[in-house]
Amino acid sequence: MYARPGTAFVANFLGRSNLLGGTADRFMARTALGVLPLSEAASGPVLVSVRPEHLTFTDDPQGTPVTIVAREFKGHDVTYTVRLDNSQELLVHVPSDTVRPEGSAARVSVTHPARAVPSSV
Repeated sequence: MYARPGTAFVANFLGRSNLLGGTADRFMARTALGVLPLSEAASGPVLVSVRPEHLTFTDDPQGTPVTIVAREFKGHDVTYTVRLDNSQELLVHVPSDTVRPEGSAARVSVTHPARAVPSSV
């Protein structure tokens, strides 16, 4: 259920999840994070679930620009709260080998296919 939540409620009940509105066309969805691969085919308006550990910081200019607004250091990893240009906030969960300052600009990319989920239970 964690990797394949059936609803938005389950996606957030079983751990944290970033939920983004988007438009799906088969195995891709256009979202505020850009065009994301989907784990299963979908069509039309969707709610896309991206787990925080499936986002990473990147130097790739194709990455989505974000601003780091907060961070929670947990020893071996860090959970960042980042803000997209549309003001939506997302969580990014990464190893703590490099700590990024709050207020700094960064880019993120998706490392695993996202999941389209119904928005209601």
